Parts: sequence; structure tokens; C-alpha cells
Amino acid sequence: MNLWVHLTAERIEWIDATDEIRRLIKRIGPEDLRNPEIWQKMTAIVQLQPNNDILPVRCHFGEKNAFNIGLEHVVSRKPLWYTLNDVIASKLLTGKTPNIVRAIKFWINNS
Repeated sequence: MNLWVHLTAERIEWIDATDEIRRLIKRIGPEDLRNPEIWQKMTAIVQLQPNNDILPVRCHFGEKNAFNIGLEHVVSRKPLWYTLNDVIASKLLTGKTPNIVRAIKFWINNS
């Protein structure tokens, strides 16, 4: 994904990419993830209204006091933010397109 440039950038800009990300999620399939060009488009966060989508959740699992992360079927009254990668994984695992409220894409501005 070439994320190192984001970690070392002087400045990171963002744009609303809701329509672009909705189109991407609607059409994406497992074969698309083999294309390195698509990896560059994954620097985004997505606000979605979970409705039985499979997403990472941090909580107590079992009797231990430690928090862990598990993939769970998520339902929420409030929209939640996830990385684009998590939303793509949910689409591939469930076969349904999550209800995307908003998406923000990032790019480097070294000017």
C-alpha cells in the first residue's frame, strides 16, 4: 500500500470520497486484491452503518481480562468508522455491500 510515505509526509490532505468508495466496494472481488494498483486506493477510512456486517471488534472474549480483536457480526444504531480494508473484507466475507455513510481518502502533499 506504500504507507511509509504517509508516515514520513510533511502534510497529508484528505477529500470526501464517498461516491468513489461506494462504487469500489460495490464492484470489488477477490481477484481485484491481486492488483497492486488498487492497493494505492486503499488509504481511506469509511463510516458505515453496520447491519450484520462482519467487522473487527475489540472486546473481552472469554474469561480473561485482556481485550482482543475478533471478527464479529456487527449491528449498531450509530455509524462506525473502519479502514477501507476492513470494509472490503466485510464485503468479501458476507457477499453484501455495507451501508457506507461517508468515506475520506488521504493523499500526500509535500508542497
